[in-house]
Amino acid sequence: MKNIQKLQSPQNIITILFVAVLMAISSISFSSCSKGLPMQAEQVGDVQLLEGSSLPMSHVEGIEYPITVSKIFKFKSSENQYRGGTIRMPDGSKFKVPAGALTPPPEIPWGDNVTITMTIDKDYVNNRLIFSFEPSGCQFSPKATIKFSWEGLNDASLPMLYYIDENDDLIPQSPDDVNFNKQLLILKIAHFSRYAVAHS
Repeated sequence: MKNIQKLQSPQNIITILFVAVLMAISSISFSSCSKGLPMQAEQVGDVQLLEGSSLPMSHVEGIEYPITVSKIFKFKSSENQYRGGTIRMPDGSKFKVPAGALTPPPEIPWGDNVTITMTIDKDYVNNRLIFSFEPSGCQFSPKATIKFSWEGLNDASLPMLYYIDENDDLIPQSPDDVNFNKQLLILKIAHFSRYAVAHS
């Protein structure tokens, strides 16, 4: 009985109401911010954050294209090489560089940090996903790995992987591996190109 009386005291009721109102406001603010805008993100350690949010992108539903995520690859002077790292996209796609594999393009001096940007756009007319990377001219030895998610095609069947040449023609590519459970096409690359994932 004493516990019930303590809960019903005016001070405790005001505290409980205050906490409930704060939770409702933060929920409304986040849901209104995450609708209707293309996703921009930043990489913080191994977690991507929505711009202006402290919530990981993996918690956000309703992906809208284009999606762009950037990561800074830092130079480790004691080993005279670039650190490795992974860019994780909210649709499940990934780009992974092994430690020591990155050689920056000629316009970036050796030893300067390199910001790599991965963008996924959707061609709604042809129902294809377009994957592009910056800066062009990066080289990778050993090869970097791209995992292309095809969940955004809204079709669980296996799509085709294409290289997009300078004339925007699609050249069929054979992936190095396929993960059917996670709907990923996996490709090892020695340099950046543009790619498309689509059903033929």
